[in-house]
Formats: sequence, structure tokens, C-alpha cells
Amino acid sequence: MSTDVQPPGEADEIASEAAATAAPEVIADSLGEYIKIWWSRVRSGDSGALPVLLGLVAIVIYFQVRSSLFLSAGNLVNLMTQAAWIVLLGMAEVFVLLLGEIDLAAAQRAVRAAAVASETGCGSAAANTNGAGESAAAAELGCPGIITS
Repeated sequence: MSTDVQPPGEADEIASEAAATAAPEVIADSLGEYIKIWWSRVRSGDSGALPVLLGLVAIVIYFQVRSSLFLSAGNLVNLMTQAAWIVLLGMAEVFVLLLGEIDLAAAQRAVRAAAVASETGCGSAAANTNGAGESAAAAELGCPGIITS
């Protein structure tokens, strides 16, 4: 940010641009202001996580209407138990992405290994074979391994 003095019109324009990119919780002084800023962003096309949350609510409502036992404690525990390995893989991938070591091939390798394991019964060998094939392709083409995966 520069320390140059700017004309009032230009300073207002820069301030409005900064307000448009700042998080609503930073520039809002009240809950009403926060909702107003958030709604203006949604109307301008920046929906954020809103579609995901609305989809999740729609799915929960659908399954609850189909079976009144969907939101029971036993079923929620069962759902969490069954989804634990998927959540663990997802969290691991998010940590990799956040640290900047971006490699989206981990999920692809897991799916390939699971498919081969379901057909042959040897999951670890399938994962090793896939990794070796990708390394050989990367060496042959002279490009990073992430491109060949």
C-alpha cells in the first residue's frame, strides 16, 4: 500500500474496492450490516458455501421425510462410522493442498487400487503398480509425475 496522497474521489473508489473484497465480518458493525453485505455478495454471484449448505439441508430433509429414523442417534452414529475413512482421506488431501504440496492424484490412486483390489484381491500390489507406472511415464516423458497421474 502506498503512502501517496490521493484525490478524494479516487480514495473513495479504492475504499469501495477494498470493502468489496474484505470479509463481511471485518467491515460489518452489526448483524444486520453483516447480513446486508453477505446478501449483496450472494446477489452479485459470490455464493461461497451457500449451495453446499442448501444441498446438505435438502438431502437431510429428503431422507427424514422418507424415514423418520434418519435423524435418530443410532443412525447418525452409523453414518459417521461408515464415512470415517472417506473423511480421513478428505482431510489428508486438504492438509496437502493447504501446505502447498498440491497432488490431486492421491484420490485417483486410491480409487485405482480399490478397483484392482476388488477384482484381484491384492490391493497393495495394485497401488504399487500404479505408482511405478506413473513414475516410468514421468521419466520417459521428462515431465513432473503429477502431470502423468
